[in-house]
Amino acid sequence: MLTIANAITLAGWLAVPVCSGLVVALRDQRRRTREAQAQLAREEDEHRRLVDKGMKVLLRRELVDAYRDHVSDGMPLTVERMHEITEVHAAYNGFGGNGTGDAMYEAICDRQIHIVK
Repeated sequence: MLTIANAITLAGWLAVPVCSGLVVALRDQRRRTREAQAQLAREEDEHRRLVDKGMKVLLRRELVDAYRDHVSDGMPLTVERMHEITEVHAAYNGFGGNGTGDAMYEAICDRQIHIVK
């Protein structure tokens, strides 16, 4: 015959492995979540690094083109174009641009600005 004391003891014996299993499952799920978050952070860092590198390349190309147009080829330099070049130079430096970009920008700045009416 099953007494109340025996029923409580039996319930305790059954509850221990169930609770233990739940604790292990929760711990494993938490570990998997942390690993997934770390992987996502690594992928986001790599994506940002590639985007930054691509932007730097494009900005440098814009400075090289501006140098060619306005210094090498002598194309007239307008106020608007100078403003654009200044913004490109500032952004390029923000991405870690180098002294070559600064030298090209300074050479462009030495050009006479033409007022277009």
